[in-house]
Amino acid sequence: MSGQLRAEPGRPVARVVRHLCVACAAVWQTLPAFIARHLWRSWAVVEQTTAGTVTASPAPPAVSVRWPRVPERTRCRWRSRLRAAATFLVRVLAASGAEAWARLARELGLDATRAELVVAYAQSTAAPAGQRLATVSALVYRLQPNIRLM
Repeated sequence: MSGQLRAEPGRPVARVVRHLCVACAAVWQTLPAFIARHLWRSWAVVEQTTAGTVTASPAPPAVSVRWPRVPERTRCRWRSRLRAAATFLVRVLAASGAEAWARLARELGLDATRAELVVAYAQSTAAPAGQRLATVSALVYRLQPNIRLM
């Protein structure tokens, strides 16, 4: 079994291989860090698609670059997830034991959205555009593996 990643322009397509366990029928897959779990896109595609949600203003459209088509329903779902409360994620940061993340959690408060968390984290770490969602997602996964950013 395999699926196909929809990546950013100019990048080769990655095959995501799934393995079916013959003993328990579980499906196993190992994803590289640049792939957003459960979204079938690279983080750069997700960030470019939700640019107006994660940043103060939408990214200017690239004239010569053709990004993969993302259905409107998927766009709405991603934007909705970023507008959702980040209460649990903020609590995870606060309890992480790292002073920098605890400070960030205090500054955000429990009413912050996931998009506000991404922007604040990107500013505190100087994460470059196109990698903001990936860096926050990686941090959340390191601190609490069963929790997703999106």
